[in-house]
Order: sequence, then C-alpha cells, then structure tokens
Amino acid sequence: MTCDHLFEFAEWLNSWKGMHSGQLLTKRWNLSTLSAFFRDVTMWEWDDGPLYPLLAAGDLPKCLNVFHATCD
Repeated sequence: MTCDHLFEFAEWLNSWKGMHSGQLLTKRWNLSTLSAFFRDVTMWEWDDGPLYPLLAAGDLPKCLNVFHATCD
C-alpha cells in the first residue's frame, strides 16, 4: 500500500454511488477511518505494515459548516 493507492481511492470516492454519494462527510469519514487504521498499524509495528501513517489529518477533506444557515 502506498500513498498513490490512497489518492486513487480518494478519487474513486468522488464517484462512489453509496447511500450518501457526493457528500464530503462520507469521503472524510472513509479516509478518516483509514487514517486511524494506518496510525494503529504503525504503532503495532507489524512486519509488513507501513513505517509511518500513510494519511494525516491535513490529508483529509475539510468539513463543511452544514449548520451555518441555521445559526445566522
């Protein structure tokens, strides 16, 4: 698994026809879950795992303020 694989997956999520297709929160959730998994694998020091987390918080899409219109 490389960063290129993750970027391809992130692009695929843009066209995914899931229950919440096209929503930024769904893409963020999927990538956030992977980020946590890779962070854990790095800490567990698996022999065939990555040496560093492949995703960081800065790699995730930004959240939209979905409550902005109701908070004004």
